[in-house]
Amino acid sequence: NCYRSIWHEVALGRSHKRYDVLQLLTKYYQPVHQAGQSGLIQIKFVVNCNGESGLFSTTGFDEDYCPKVFDERITKQLLTLFRNQIAVDESFRANRNPDSRPQDAAITLAFRLKDGNITDILP
Repeated sequence: NCYRSIWHEVALGRSHKRYDVLQLLTKYYQPVHQAGQSGLIQIKFVVNCNGESGLFSTTGFDEDYCPKVFDERITKQLLTLFRNQIAVDESFRANRNPDSRPQDAAITLAFRLKDGNITDILP
């Protein structure tokens, strides 16, 4: 096991990775149209140097940034998408030096939702 306490952090910002994540969400996420499903969902996970992912967690916040539990249909979809699409993407753990081996990566993404629709990805 090569999980280490020092992680390579990946920031999406306005990069091509952010665009790729938006494309995946557009393709795979089925909105759960339901009033009250608004706020932020943060998903965290790690991918070790061997490409093994784990330590997935979700945290929800309402529009006032108080803790919130979102509809399971939303969180399960997002976790499935992350496990099957994003966690296996080698570019998230790519080292800046192309001659080096891949690094462990801690990945955190937050999504803004309005009535079950994803309206933004926060860096």
